[in-house]
Amino acid sequence: MTDSKPKINAIPTSEAQKYYAMNLQEGMDSVWYRRKVMAKLQDALKNALIYGTGYLKIYWDPDLEGGLGDIQVGVPDVFSVFPDPRGTSFEDTQHILEVRPVTVEYIRRHYPESGHLVRGDSDYYGSIRYRQRQQGSPGSPGTFLSGIPWASPVSDDPLKIDQTEFNSPPYKDGSKARQKEVMLIECWLRDYSVETFEFPVVSVDPETGQPVVTVQTSTAPKYPNGRIIHVANGVTLEDKPAPYGAWPYVRILDNTRPGEFFGLGECEMLKDLQHELNKRRSQMIDHAALMGNAIWIIDRDSGVDRDQISNKPGFILTKF
Repeated sequence: MTDSKPKINAIPTSEAQKYYAMNLQEGMDSVWYRRKVMAKLQDALKNALIYGTGYLKIYWDPDLEGGLGDIQVGVPDVFSVFPDPRGTSFEDTQHILEVRPVTVEYIRRHYPESGHLVRGDSDYYGSIRYRQRQQGSPGSPGTFLSGIPWASPVSDDPLKIDQTEFNSPPYKDGSKARQKEVMLIECWLRDYSVETFEFPVVSVDPETGQPVVTVQTSTAPKYPNGRIIHVANGVTLEDKPAPYGAWPYVRILDNTRPGEFFGLGECEMLKDLQHELNKRRSQMIDHAALMGNAIWIIDRDSGVDRDQISNKPGFILTKF
């Protein structure tokens, strides 16, 4: 599937765009090689083959190139991306959540205004439990995120978290390593809120000929490209308009299912056939063990009851 490199061509639509397209082409080729996109594409395809769905994430990383920032291509864990359960593709999803573990130092470095309020997790799902306890004031992003339904990243069922096994050691008291980490929740949301703004309009009074300034109001989308929220341990780290015109995720499916977000992987498609092959192989081994035993030849007066004879391995007959 990846023997040949996919080629992305920038084709100008006019003569004036010729050199612009050439520069864009060189830029895309440079990102492809510098970010090792071919290897990451192979990882995403492998996830799709195994789990049915794989992801690529294309975003701007301000830490690259010595702090200048550059395009980054990542391969999110299929178990860390939770799309809108009502969506069938990234185009019609209303929100996408990505949950990933990061260090407390990462939080404080990237979110200096509120990162100091975040504590490390004391157990594996400490951040989620803490967020449920600390709902915040009504309408806060923390409360808003807690009401968003999560879809399981590998099935159509809602996400269920069984915390029973994490209420006992070694997770109960936590460890030093876990205390230095925190679960970062990243939510990409379509928010259709509008905001009202005022602007002056200058006109001329027909009687006096003097300019007249009037103030008019208008409305505009508050989040034209959507909204992005970062939350860790109940602390809202960031809530701002989304910087991109589309979700930064690319979905790769192995076998599509009409009207479903998640695909079917090769493992699930071949599971029944593999069970059948395992059963037949087991039968062949049993038959070989049975047929590999010697054939018994007995005399009529040997004193051995023929009904007692079998080809069971290690079978012993007693003659009377």
